[in-house]
Amino acid sequence: MITLTVSYPQLHPPFSSGPRGTGRPHTATASRPPNMQRHSHHHNQHHAASQRKALDHKAAVNLQTQSGDTKKHSCQVEQLFENFDQSHSAVQPAQASTSAAGVGSPSTVGSVHGATADTASPRVSQARRRVSSKSEMSPKEKLLELSSSAPATSAGRRSVLRKTSSGKAPSFTIPTDSVQSMQTHRTSSGKVGASHRMSGEDALRLCPVKLTEWEKTEIVQFRTVYYLGQMTAKKAALAEGEKNNYFDDSDGFLICKPRDHLLYRYEVQETLGTGTFGQVVKALDHKNKNTVAVKIVKNERPFLRQAREEIRILETLRKIDLADTLNIVHMLDSFTFRGHVCIAFELLGVSLHQLLKRTRKQGFSLGRVQRLTRGILRCLEVLYKNRIVHCDLKPENILLRRNASGYSMGTGTGGGLSDCSIKIIDFGSSCYEQQQVYTYIQSRYYRAPEVILGLRYTCAIDMWSLACVMGELLVAEPLFAGEDEFDQLTRIMEVRGVPPRTLLDRCKSTDKYFNANGQPRYMTSGASKRRGPPMSVHLSSALKNCEDASFLDFMRRALTWDPAARLTPVDAMTHPWITRGGGMKTQKSDSAEVSAVGAFKPGGHKVGLV
Repeated sequence: MITLTVSYPQLHPPFSSGPRGTGRPHTATASRPPNMQRHSHHHNQHHAASQRKALDHKAAVNLQTQSGDTKKHSCQVEQLFENFDQSHSAVQPAQASTSAAGVGSPSTVGSVHGATADTASPRVSQARRRVSSKSEMSPKEKLLELSSSAPATSAGRRSVLRKTSSGKAPSFTIPTDSVQSMQTHRTSSGKVGASHRMSGEDALRLCPVKLTEWEKTEIVQFRTVYYLGQMTAKKAALAEGEKNNYFDDSDGFLICKPRDHLLYRYEVQETLGTGTFGQVVKALDHKNKNTVAVKIVKNERPFLRQAREEIRILETLRKIDLADTLNIVHMLDSFTFRGHVCIAFELLGVSLHQLLKRTRKQGFSLGRVQRLTRGILRCLEVLYKNRIVHCDLKPENILLRRNASGYSMGTGTGGGLSDCSIKIIDFGSSCYEQQQVYTYIQSRYYRAPEVILGLRYTCAIDMWSLACVMGELLVAEPLFAGEDEFDQLTRIMEVRGVPPRTLLDRCKSTDKYFNANGQPRYMTSGASKRRGPPMSVHLSSALKNCEDASFLDFMRRALTWDPAARLTPVDAMTHPWITRGGGMKTQKSDSAEVSAVGAFKPGGHKVGLV
């Protein structure tokens, strides 16, 4: 309540009457005639009444003006304190206590607005008391108070936990009155909605209950966040953690629970698989609104170094495959999160390994194998021209595209997997020929003999793996299923004979597997049964009595012992078996493979690993 005192000054009429007047000498009034003195007296009374009335009106106007100025002053002071509260959300937790005590003190507010403690409005006094109480808090209390504070206005605010149509609460929704961090976009229906993104500082201020103590310090380093994750998932992960601030398990794997987040952007949905390098999870990208596969590398130095090499190779291949026709998986993003290198890929469909399981051990027709081989060669040709070695080609690392025509193959044999229906994944072991890092590479069933014998490898090892994959696609079982490296080499010799002496003389590990005369040492070394002598199994018999001469010629040239004489991807693309209109089908029907492919729908995809 504002009290205003109005004082009326003494009047100074133009015609004074005797001693009451102060504007003219007394002698001037005495010298006037009586009738003029009466007229002047009535005129002075009328003028005085008019002047009092004008002053009353002016006082009322001044009262309204002063009241409005006071209200305006109060709003300005309140706005200052609101700005002060908002400015603290941009301060890191370690600096919050220092800023709270130094900004917005009563003396500062008074000097800015020209007001004193005696004339300030109640709202100003209340705001000052709030600042004064902040200055008396401990650093931890100030951090909690700043984290839980929210804008004073409630208009246009969404509920922080608003249930969806399915009855489940989303991880968080962002208030629409956060002007600096909110942007709007036009939806497909033409309506304008708020995009789910905000700064890390606003997230700390608006959604502190969604953050762990570690995240409250971590999140302020992010300029933009899109997803905070569910607290129950975070607590479950922390309960299992043993290393890396309880984010990793004992083996160095990042513990990922469904509904948790990666980089405050990706929502973890499920784990697609694990391997020696780490794990792959299916995640929803809240920035681009699409589902991706995120590879999370173990927090160990060798794996992290190889992950950086993988990123470098993927970036090179992405620039080459701009039209997306070379059947190479595309990297969408790469980042480091809590000590783990993460790579986001496009989400693909099932692997050929999973597809083979659905054929009831009948394998694919030769025509289908030809089309798939042509698609694999598209990728290998690019790698060969750029001197890049994949080092781990196998059915698990050959995936169907999500829009592959095979997904719609429910009946009949008219559809099928084309040479553009697949993509090659997992470049985690890849390297350039001149920058080899590891010697123990490739999965055993698809390992080239020069890798086993200790010879420096080239892109030729990928062609050997391709031939092994082709045989497995045809017969639905590995072509050379050795139980260890010695048994693996023995299985190869059963079909391809003893390697030439010129090759053995260049290898480092020849003495381990062959005697001085170049003859194999027949040690079972844990194998379940003794293998036959070299060349005891015909290649056609190993391929379930396949009699296609052109196909057998392709296989022999791809399975040549000497890598220098082995079929290259460039030569393979012009091989008669690849260029002819269709592969000769075996006696088996396509019905098994058709039902196998049709059994997988886009929603049931998995990602092959390792």
